[in-house]
Amino acid sequence: MAKCKKCGKDMGDKFGYCEDCTNPVTVAVLLASKKSVSHVLHGILTIVTFGLWGIIWLIVFAHVSQHNNQIDDKIRAIELAAISN
Repeated sequence: MAKCKKCGKDMGDKFGYCEDCTNPVTVAVLLASKKSVSHVLHGILTIVTFGLWGIIWLIVFAHVSQHNNQIDDKIRAIELAAISN
């Protein structure tokens, strides 16, 4: 979750604004809050644990993908709001 540059708190689920100070969120802040998965590290752990780590890898990958999709949805909402205005 992105942090507000003005008050430092989590931005929450509102599109485009901080819930505490109503500071507008920039797309750059949202892009910076995207996560990634180290596939090399998870691949090595899967080999070392004879495939058992693969289950955890899939769970982590699904969670990160869901998080990044939520960020993408917020970015699209901000862009649509900017186009509408």
